[in-house]
Amino acid sequence: MKKIVLYFTLLTFSLYSCHTDYKSKIDNALQNGYDELAINYLNKAIEEAPTLEYLYMRANCQMRIGKYENALRDFTRLLQYSSTEMQEIDSYINISKDSSVNINSIYENQLSAYYHLGRIDSAENKLIQLSSYFDYYHLYGQKDYWNGLIAKEKGNMGDAYCYFLNATKEGYTKALAELKEIAKNTGRPSEIPLEIGPAGIELQFTDGTKWGFGKQLKEIQKPIKVEKKRIIVDYVREYILMNFLNKNALKYIPGMRNKEKQAASVCLAYMHNKIIRIIKLPNSKQLTNTLLEKYNVCLNDYTLPDKPLILDVWVLKYQDTQGEKTCELYLI
Repeated sequence: MKKIVLYFTLLTFSLYSCHTDYKSKIDNALQNGYDELAINYLNKAIEEAPTLEYLYMRANCQMRIGKYENALRDFTRLLQYSSTEMQEIDSYINISKDSSVNINSIYENQLSAYYHLGRIDSAENKLIQLSSYFDYYHLYGQKDYWNGLIAKEKGNMGDAYCYFLNATKEGYTKALAELKEIAKNTGRPSEIPLEIGPAGIELQFTDGTKWGFGKQLKEIQKPIKVEKKRIIVDYVREYILMNFLNKNALKYIPGMRNKEKQAASVCLAYMHNKIIRIIKLPNSKQLTNTLLEKYNVCLNDYTLPDKPLILDVWVLKYQDTQGEKTCELYLI
């Protein structure tokens, strides 16, 4: 009887030692960057004891060395253990005693695998599944980056360019290289346009005169001057809708009094890498949709124009008691 007990004790110790030995070998391989060696040890460890931790580690190793089909199989097995009690944005898998993984990180790995395998429809469906997670945690740059990659694979370079542009502005660094590659290949701008800060900038008109723009003045009464001017912009992107026009400003523009209840559009124009907002008046005949499309870098069939875009604008000039200047631009 004592011999039998001793046998099982030694067997248990042997199995435990084997399991522990795999763990140390796996950890050592991973620390030294030997993913394929780690996979060999993980295969043996999983064959003996298929823990979630080992499955997760093996899937990530396979992703790093480009074995995406194998990684997908492991991620699918892992998702069988996800909790369905919470919303997907809060659902976790406990892969070990001290570690858990949000299932959306697994979804994103699946998305990456599908993308690298060229299974774009599957990648797009997985991105849709991830959208609420990205939105909930304000991961807009990450979301735009994946949208950009998918648009690029579909050949929609305008869409891809603007997704990468937005992702870069959101601080998602991976997007910048993609943006610059498309810019180089298609003639689109490679620099990131910047919003104008509180200090504003100085606009130069075609007649050589200059005036401040975008500066936040402490006190504004009424414009000191209203003038017709022309400005040159590098390109335009789109119109965004305003709820109403500025009543106080409109009364100084000929023919615009009592027009404030009409909906107004704002053109996002780009000048020297700065974003300039120009309000389109209701009776404006400039920047028709055809012309807007010609200078819109986010269109898929965009080609570099042969001449710059010149716009006629009403300039409402303001100046406070400290001499600080700013203005509003209205598309004539």
